[in-house]
Amino acid sequence: MEQSEFLAYFGVLEDTISKKSQLLSELYQLTRKQKDVLAMESVSMDAFEELMAKKEPLISKILELDEGFQGIYDRMKPEMEIYKESVAPRILKLREQIIAVMEKGTILGALEQQNKEAFDAYLQSQRKEIKNFAKSSQTVTSYYKNMSTAADKSFFMDKKK
Repeated sequence: MEQSEFLAYFGVLEDTISKKSQLLSELYQLTRKQKDVLAMESVSMDAFEELMAKKEPLISKILELDEGFQGIYDRMKPEMEIYKESVAPRILKLREQIIAVMEKGTILGALEQQNKEAFDAYLQSQRKEIKNFAKSSQTVTSYYKNMSTAADKSFFMDKKK
């Protein structure tokens, strides 16, 4: 691989890591909005699902970028020693960007875990509510059923003969 080709590939790595950083920032903002939705007294599942739908393409794009980055890096790795001196400052900057991206990923993962726990708590409360509703509904149905059969029976006996 010639130096010009190596430098072009290196530029792609730099662009890829920058795009990933930007996408992680966008993903973080959407995840923060999900946290806000889950923290509301009356959780809007429509808003939550809308945010999930917005996150899906970002996640797909991040995975695509990761695969591309790894493929290019694997292709360049044997040549890295040869051209290391000419791109030393860029390598340091790329490492810093990678570390920053990893930190963003860690922060995002922690926020996702918090959201998962909040969502699980919400689902648990909804299940209780549904169970209570079903029990109340069953009680009301039983009451009306008993009342309708009781209405068919006479409560008073005719004492005249």
